[in-house]
Amino acid sequence: MKISILGSKGIPASYGGFETLAEYLSIYLVNSGYKVTVFCSGGLKIERFKGVKLVYLPFKANKFQGIIYDFISLILSVYSHDKIIMLGSPAGPFLGLIPGLKKKLIFNFGGLDFKRNKWNRFIQNFIGFGKKNALKYSKAVIADNQGIFDYLVHNYVIDKNKIFLIEYGGNHAEHKSKNNFHTFINLPKIYSLTIARIQKDNNIELILKSAIKYKFNAVIIGNWNFSNYGKNLKLKYKNHKNIFLLDPTYNIETLSNYRNKCTYYIHGHSAGGTNPTLVEAMWLGLNIFAYDNVFNRFTTEDNSYYWSNADELGMLIQDSYNNKISSNSTKMKNIGRKRYNWEIICKKYLKIINL
Repeated sequence: MKISILGSKGIPASYGGFETLAEYLSIYLVNSGYKVTVFCSGGLKIERFKGVKLVYLPFKANKFQGIIYDFISLILSVYSHDKIIMLGSPAGPFLGLIPGLKKKLIFNFGGLDFKRNKWNRFIQNFIGFGKKNALKYSKAVIADNQGIFDYLVHNYVIDKNKIFLIEYGGNHAEHKSKNNFHTFINLPKIYSLTIARIQKDNNIELILKSAIKYKFNAVIIGNWNFSNYGKNLKLKYKNHKNIFLLDPTYNIETLSNYRNKCTYYIHGHSAGGTNPTLVEAMWLGLNIFAYDNVFNRFTTEDNSYYWSNADELGMLIQDSYNNKISSNSTKMKNIGRKRYNWEIICKKYLKIINL
């Protein structure tokens, strides 16, 4: 059986959740005897990676070019592959133009992108229509969180048996820290860590305001220079002595150094789904304070500590520091190891592929 995976920037993974999923799933499928093609928008320009065929297109995987990138990937896949796994839906509005797609398409819905306040109303509506249309033209739909599953059932006319709950793995995040880490990067011994894209729905400024008001050390790793929003935040907060705004890195060993040395992990994502950075933090057994929404509660099985504003976050940090609340790291680690393992995740995808 020939399987196509599209919608990510490509593999080897060097960016985000879809890329990591594409890498682990494609390698697992190849090792299970399938012929797999992953479409890439850039990277090493090698023909194969661990047995996976790589096809490069001269378009970016996001924004307007993402529509062209995904649409061409679908055209190249529909007549030459038996199943197509589409991660996200930039080309969603145009799926009806591709004959024979519905019998082959497995659609990973992702998060509620169309609700993100970084988009204007026109873009929100366009993304929302694309998601709806992708549901229509898919044989199977992947929801990466029970909250997303419930949202699909309650907000769309869709057969519940067509939706499958499959989350993300986190075991790739496990690496040992270097002993000289603190000396090398000049960070304090006690600090909170946040790893996120710098956008409004990840509540970055709320975390920064809480750190300043409650005087805890906050390290935030993100793409500060990607947007005017990020650039303005960095300019506004970079001179505070307890704030450390670091550029993005996708090197798993480097990220593990930051994670394994942090005292608290603050997760501010609010736009829905099972966020890969949260799953990775759980797998590592970090002490987690998560933004209070249904998606983060499902991911952590209601065993994290939750906040919805700067004061609640600050009080949680103070209570933890003063031993008024115990660390949730053991609970997070146990849940992470039980649920967010790539072997488990890939087996669930394989079951759907063979339906």
